[in-house]
Amino acid sequence: MIPHRILTALLAAALTAGCQPPPVHMTPSQAAQMKNLTSDLVPRCIGRYLIDLPRSFVVNPVARAVIEGITIETEPMSRNEFEAYLMNREAQLRSAHMDGAPGTPFLKRVEANAHVEVGRIFNRAEHTGAPAFARTLELLAWKDGVRFSMTLNATDGTDLKVDSEVIGTVFEESERRTVEKYKGINEVPQKLAHLIGVFQRTSGRADHEIPTGPGVCIRHGFIRGPATDQEWIDLNYYLSTAEDVSFTFHYLSHIGPQSDTLLQRGGSIEPALKRVDGRTLRKGVRETNNLRPEEWLMERQVDPGVKDYHFTLELNSESGNAREPLLVIDFDSGSRIPHPERSLEEEATLKPIQKATLGEAESIALWDAVLPTLRRRPNAF
Repeated sequence: MIPHRILTALLAAALTAGCQPPPVHMTPSQAAQMKNLTSDLVPRCIGRYLIDLPRSFVVNPVARAVIEGITIETEPMSRNEFEAYLMNREAQLRSAHMDGAPGTPFLKRVEANAHVEVGRIFNRAEHTGAPAFARTLELLAWKDGVRFSMTLNATDGTDLKVDSEVIGTVFEESERRTVEKYKGINEVPQKLAHLIGVFQRTSGRADHEIPTGPGVCIRHGFIRGPATDQEWIDLNYYLSTAEDVSFTFHYLSHIGPQSDTLLQRGGSIEPALKRVDGRTLRKGVRETNNLRPEEWLMERQVDPGVKDYHFTLELNSESGNAREPLLVIDFDSGSRIPHPERSLEEEATLKPIQKATLGEAESIALWDAVLPTLRRRPNAF
């Protein structure tokens, strides 16, 4: 009989070995192509994690960052470009008025502030059809070669009053209830202080720049500070020579434990695959720098007759908090990369993708070159 301690060690070794992906078989030309693509991997900062991507992958302008309740958009530009952008934006806000109230300006005021050296903070309505108490603080600023647009909603009922010209008791009573609920509430000072505080911790960042202190990376930016449960980041990197090869990252510290993990959702994934003539290429748990994410690699035919490849990795599905954020990584070959909204004319001229740029073997080889580099950034949390 095998001693218990030896049996336990053997089982552990077998489990660890089973977590590693099998080798990928490629033709000589495919192997040469992938060697060229993966010979120069560059660290990229995703939230509070690092992952190495080929240098030929570039960051997509389609991105999202909501940090501590503040929606943040970024764009690299010169100071002259920013000042022209700011002037146009201010003119746009000043010329807008509320729907059905031509005398009510969309922009209430420009907040006085000494903390934004190059830029403005606009106190405006959420949208032209919003009630008067629904405000948005919009900070536009330039620093470190990056334009930052930071918005935070706030309630301000200090100017609320019942419109004496409202006709009909039902509408009048509804308006009175609204006034009673929001009159006197003014979140603007508190929200403004929070917005400025986050901005002061924010800096511009080149895509290949890796911070060394605690903080969270967003597209072209970095917000210093310890981890919080209010971090939501979506990033996409695509192969610069193709329109259908990309890695998409979803980083969520606010979502909490999920009801099931990626592999536990197999009961719904497998039938969905069958509906698009798909099949599973590989699935399981893999070991990556003391992390144990789950992966699912699949081939599909979302467009009939065109095979595409969709691989997914999930980390921390059972936590989703500040210290262990949910991280989802999607890889696609054969599906058009995310893009800014196009006009109907632009959509009409797009030609369908006829074939995935990277086939099954190449896609798996790229995935297996990139995913083992996933790790927590030192000192990030």
